[in-house]
Amino acid sequence: MKEFLGLDIPLTISVIPELKYSEKICGLAKEAGKEILCHMPMEPESGGGDGGEIPLVRADMERGEMEKTMSRALKTTPHVVGMNNHMGSKATADRRVMGIVMGVCRKKNLLFFDSLTTPKSVVREAADEAGVANARNDIFLDNKAEDTRENMKKLLAIAEKRGRVTGVMHVRSESLQELKWLVREAGKRGMRFSGISGMVGGRSAAASQGGKT
Repeated sequence: MKEFLGLDIPLTISVIPELKYSEKICGLAKEAGKEILCHMPMEPESGGGDGGEIPLVRADMERGEMEKTMSRALKTTPHVVGMNNHMGSKATADRRVMGIVMGVCRKKNLLFFDSLTTPKSVVREAADEAGVANARNDIFLDNKAEDTRENMKKLLAIAEKRGRVTGVMHVRSESLQELKWLVREAGKRGMRFSGISGMVGGRSAAASQGGKT
């Protein structure tokens, strides 16, 4: 984690709440000048159920229980600028659930980043309706370690074509080395990195200045 935080680019760090080092990592990320998201566990279509170790937003929860779960999670992830879903293929496809989630984000002035774990996601619609700044993931970079470099090349190609792109990767030693390659390659192409707040709601400084992010 410290090696990722030491990179001289504006990474956004997403932290799963209520784990042993959740608060410490948020503090270190804040000190390093990185933006932080609460990586909120949400119910998937199958697998990855609630083992009780972390708070989980389930589709069958009542509003009050869901709000309490998210409030509890946010207490252990200080300094966050927003929230994104960990898992959540079932929850993010449920308009009622996402309406409640966006209500919490609006109340706490948080953006929402859709990890896009399902093509059925209704995050954008729910966020726009609630007036919550939002963005979505374009590509998972290192779900399979052997594909990371190729996925990074795809990321760069999207940025070249569209002018902006978002990607998600994990805190792993092998991913760190690939990320260093991406930083060098992006620099050669005149691209720059942005924290997530610069990528939501059409407010990207790079986009407004004609840059590539």
